[in-house]
Amino acid sequence: MEDEYVSGTVDWFDPKKGYGFINGPLCNATFMTDDGKMEVFKGTTFYFHYSWIDMEGYKTLANGQAVEFLPIATAKGNRMGANPVIPIGVSITE
Repeated sequence: MEDEYVSGTVDWFDPKKGYGFINGPLCNATFMTDDGKMEVFKGTTFYFHYSWIDMEGYKTLANGQAVEFLPIATAKGNRMGANPVIPIGVSITE
């Protein structure tokens, strides 16, 4: 199955702290718990780290800015926007 990027908007980003959250569509992410059970995590809010922002120079995003990202779940079920988070309307680095 091919990874599928989805559209969302930046809900909150703090450049001093270096992380933020994206509001996206309702996504079902399957993950394995520490005891080996498979579970499905549903959600619409996704964490991201500034280093995942795919742009040249100083990496920052404005609240409300449109982005594309790959929704994933970690082993503990946390929803994350995987690297890269692509700002819409900004040149992508090669």
